[in-house]
Amino acid sequence: MRSGHITGSKNLPFTELLNENGTLKSDKELANIFLAKGIDTTLPIINTCGSGVTACIVDLGLKVLGAEKSKVYDGSWTEYVRNCYSFFRGQFQNLISRLINGTSQVRSELSLF
Repeated sequence: MRSGHITGSKNLPFTELLNENGTLKSDKELANIFLAKGIDTTLPIINTCGSGVTACIVDLGLKVLGAEKSKVYDGSWTEYVRNCYSFFRGQFQNLISRLINGTSQVRSELSLF
């Protein structure tokens, strides 16, 4: 599987939310971590990871802070990359074909990729 990230996502490894003994950090520490990452806990938040498992720890940290609009995308990166790759592969092949054939609109559309 390819490595990467979901477009528009922010990176917050779950380990940053834990103390050395594996317990969740204090509310104040959690709030500071999310704030430093530019995450507004009042907005809807979708937590992801490779498979959906460790995203649950980030979601727990948000729930402790009262983030009611926080959810886990349990398909996470695995599902996202599989579905998007299939869709964009067809779209990209279509654009390349049009580029080869001299279609003028293609250059602006390539910025989508």
